[in-house]
Amino acid sequence: MPMTRDGAVTAPAGAGMPEPLVPDVLGKPPGFERLHPDVSINVQLNRWLGWMTGGARGDVAAAAARADGYAELTGEFLAPGDRLDAEDRHEDSSRPRPAPHP
Repeated sequence: MPMTRDGAVTAPAGAGMPEPLVPDVLGKPPGFERLHPDVSINVQLNRWLGWMTGGARGDVAAAAARADGYAELTGEFLAPGDRLDAEDRHEDSSRPRPAPHP
């Protein structure tokens, strides 16, 4: 198969520039943000955001700004859990929604 200079697989040669058939898997996925200078932590933060509501972005960014590594990040994510639960944001607190009382 024909390839571009960066290694993307392309459609057979024709008029104009070939269109890639395989997406650029090394580029940033849609919505990927730089939230932390540590690449490993940044990937995890972006992955976690995918399972949270849109309102969680500010909470995650604030926690990331206060954490130098995984040890601090764990504490930063556990600390706001009570506040998020009180705000009825159980999806963002990563705690199960409390069972209704009969």
